[in-house]
Amino acid sequence: MIRLPLGCTNLLVSRLCFGTVPLEELSPQEGGRILVQAWGEGMNFWDTSDDYGTHPHVAAALQQVKREDVVVMTKTSAESVEEAEKSLHRSLEELGTDYIDIMLLHYVKPEWIPNTKEILEFLHEAKGKGLLRAVGLSTHSVKTTRRVANLAPVEVVLTIANKKGSWLLEGEEHRIEDGQMSEMWMAIKEAYRAGKGVCLMKILGSGTIDPSEAITYVTRYPYFHSLVIGMKSLEEVKMNLSLIQGGQNDRPNG
Repeated sequence: MIRLPLGCTNLLVSRLCFGTVPLEELSPQEGGRILVQAWGEGMNFWDTSDDYGTHPHVAAALQQVKREDVVVMTKTSAESVEEAEKSLHRSLEELGTDYIDIMLLHYVKPEWIPNTKEILEFLHEAKGKGLLRAVGLSTHSVKTTRRVANLAPVEVVLTIANKKGSWLLEGEEHRIEDGQMSEMWMAIKEAYRAGKGVCLMKILGSGTIDPSEAITYVTRYPYFHSLVIGMKSLEEVKMNLSLIQGGQNDRPNG
């Protein structure tokens, strides 16, 4: 599978990123085995979080591959520097690694951005010490995604894209005044053109969209580097790899 530079970071990532949420249903040993199988298929990018319960699964896989051959992205819901520091060191311990490739602030809403300044500064200090390689945020928000383009401390953004606009922020229908998918694509384009590493999630609308239709829809657009899709079997890995490799936009441009 093709690997792309993740924006202005020094990281090379596979076009498909292994979302580890579904692995929580499996033992760490079984989840780790599937991650290693995915790595054998060319998938070097793994996504987790300090609240997914899958750090042990990633740790089990990291024992079976060279650490430098994998890009691990995790997240923290810390609301203060003190919480971020605890989360960082806990994540390092749980993952069994000396460094984390990407750490994101988790689920950032527009009104939270001013409060992230000190935490982002702390994460960049940790990057300077070699504990992290890139810093960013995840969001369900069009407004936050748009603002990322002008946020220098944010190097990577993980945001939503799917044909239904599902999970675009919260709310009864998951679609509120913050924007529809057309607006989100404009925001994604802004972030991409600003040099951010752009990763997209909720591609399958949490299982409500046929994988072929979902991936065909997203890969029409060139303004992203990797798709994060939750998986829990080698069969799912191979199916999603095949769909992505059959897309028209194997290499971002524009």
